Amino acid sequence: MQNHRLADLMHYVIWRSDPSELGATKLYKICWYSDLEAYRTLGSTISGATHYKRLQHGPVPKQANRVIEYLQQSGKIAVSIEMGADIPVAAASVIPGEITAEDLDWATNAVSSLDANRPPA
Repeated sequence: MQNHRLADLMHYVIWRSDPSELGATKLYKICWYSDLEAYRTLGSTISGATHYKRLQHGPVPKQANRVIEYLQQSGKIAVSIEMGADIPVAAASVIPGEITAEDLDWATNAVSSLDANRPPA
């Protein structure tokens, strides 16, 4: 796993979110929005990601699939499939890794303000 910061960010967002409100699309948008706002203010991203893929439903970190697999294999998350959608669920609490408390504040704000059906304000 090369990008531990992205894994830490995704795990935190999954852990912090209500599973009934979080799907893969919203997870990726929260990561993107957190990175964008941190970059605008701090000059660097939280996750360390330098590229996001532009897909029909929004931006996706290039390493997203590998990170989700890593988090599943390490027992940190589980993924349930409901009505054809992947629903990530935290299986373990977050243990501080490479991201800082300040980084988590950016993600917390994104979780609180971002709705998967509309772009951030």
